[in-house]
Amino acid sequence: MKLNEEVFTIDCEAQCQRIATFIGKKMTELGRVGIVVAVSGGRDSSTVAALCVGAVGGKKLFLQTSQIVYLTTVMRFVSRSRGKDQLQ
Repeated sequence: MKLNEEVFTIDCEAQCQRIATFIGKKMTELGRVGIVVAVSGGRDSSTVAALCVGAVGGKKLFLQTSQIVYLTTVMRFVSRSRGKDQLQ
């Protein structure tokens, strides 16, 4: 395989869907009904939270911060930023 610019092109939407599908399949395999995500407020944990919303929806995701638990407001923001409100 030759190294060219195409190697560095990432289809972000396809990758997000692939990861969300993987998370959903693993949850089914393990018999889990929800996910707990520790959120620091940085990019990494926020990205994981968004991917988990894509996999299971906001109602099955529990976010834990270092000081207080945020769920409804944060998850509505993440869901709406993806073009849908999954908390209805």
